[in-house]
Amino acid sequence: ARLAAAAFGVTRVTESRKAALLSVLPPSAVDGEYLWPDSLDRSAWTTFRRQAASSERPLEQVPPEEIGNAMAALCRASAGMQREELLTQAAAVFGYRRRTPTVTPVLEAAVDAALRNGRLTEQPSGLITAA
Repeated sequence: ARLAAAAFGVTRVTESRKAALLSVLPPSAVDGEYLWPDSLDRSAWTTFRRQAASSERPLEQVPPEEIGNAMAALCRASAGMQREELLTQAAAVFGYRRRTPTVTPVLEAAVDAALRNGRLTEQPSGLITAA
């Protein structure tokens, strides 16, 4: 709702304005903080958008599934990575030159979600690989 309002120059989004914006969407498209096309099967979705700069789209606006997709691609390309390296490389994919205190928890949550949903696998050695 904030992104849609900002596109029209509206900087303040009240609950009633948020409700009005979301009311024009099919209920199945809204999942927490993110919107998804009805036709998209998120369990089979494997794409992500690489960014040249973090200013293009703050990481907090990127769904954890998309970050997980980028992490899986990184792990496939390098035959696996240690967690810290994976977090740093994933940050770079989304235009961040370094991991900040704001970015790191978003990345951590995404890698944990990708491990839970089977997109990534952690080996006994700590190496994380694409499933």
